[in-house]
Amino acid sequence: MAAIVGGYLFSLNKYLQRKTYGIRRGRLKVWFIALCTGFGVWNVWIVLRAFNKAPEFKVIDQIKIPGHVVQPSRRGRRSFSSGLKREMGWQAYIDSLDSTQAGRAMLDSMRQARPGLLDSITDLERRFDVLQ
Repeated sequence: MAAIVGGYLFSLNKYLQRKTYGIRRGRLKVWFIALCTGFGVWNVWIVLRAFNKAPEFKVIDQIKIPGHVVQPSRRGRRSFSSGLKREMGWQAYIDSLDSTQAGRAMLDSMRQARPGLLDSITDLERRFDVLQ
């Protein structure tokens, strides 16, 4: 990799030397100073503009919640039993996958793609059993 980059830089160097061969040294210095001054002024302008410009905020008038999102209860949180019902339904789905050949293949692919998923479900079950 270093040889490729080094070769590219060497060829770039040769190209620039060919293009600037006929230009006097004083004129090259003037162009170099002008280029550096231009980029310096541009960077100072960007920094000053960032400090002086008022921040822009988008005002959102209405927020609409999609219909498929589960709404929290009035207390501000979902009930624990609804989460447990969903988890038990997930566990029943996982158990039903083990009954057919295609389901076993899907279950194996889930275990490979997400190795800790089934462990997390059993960990949740254990925690619920401790709470009761």
